[in-house]
Amino acid sequence: MTPIDGKLPLVTSLLLALLAATPIAACGGASSPAAAVTVTSTTAPASLSLRDEAGKDESLSERASRAPLTVLLFFSSDCPVQKAHDARIRELVDAYGPRGVAFSAVVSEVGADVAAERAAAKQRGLGVPVLEDKDAALADALDVEYSTHAVVLDRERRVLYTGGIDSDRTHLSPKSSRWLANALDEALAGKPVSRAKTEPLGCPLRKH
Repeated sequence: MTPIDGKLPLVTSLLLALLAATPIAACGGASSPAAAVTVTSTTAPASLSLRDEAGKDESLSERASRAPLTVLLFFSSDCPVQKAHDARIRELVDAYGPRGVAFSAVVSEVGADVAAERAAAKQRGLGVPVLEDKDAALADALDVEYSTHAVVLDRERRVLYTGGIDSDRTHLSPKSSRWLANALDEALAGKPVSRAKTEPLGCPLRKH
């Protein structure tokens, strides 16, 4: 288009300005940023505390801050579903503990003999500390109603995953859906957790 008096027509000037303001991707396509980890709408309360095996109360905020991911496994030693999952819990601890994931079993049942629960977990070789959730305060805050319910937290106590360990009940199958393992793999890779909530398949907790 021929300039008039040394000036470009108004329409051409506007088009050039628009093109200059529009980012152009580099050849081969721009790489997309790493996806943020998908979280549920829940953040575990910072002030809630769990009692460890030495009798010390530690806030959930302190506990979660020490590891990139924290897995809370709500535990009832006499539950058949819990017993069936002993081997799978050991597998998870062995596979993800070295990758920085902190596992703890949590006893939330009112009137539970916590010392006996700890002894059972040790005898069964679960390899996790057993923490006392007094008055089921944490279980209530996280809407946990069943043993074997697993909750995955990040350092800020955001719930990345909540639900069952897998799709099995009392008989483990190699074809089961490994819900917790899949969530940990995705979260550790910085990917969205594709299934952040599933149905826990354990025994009802006697909380109140």
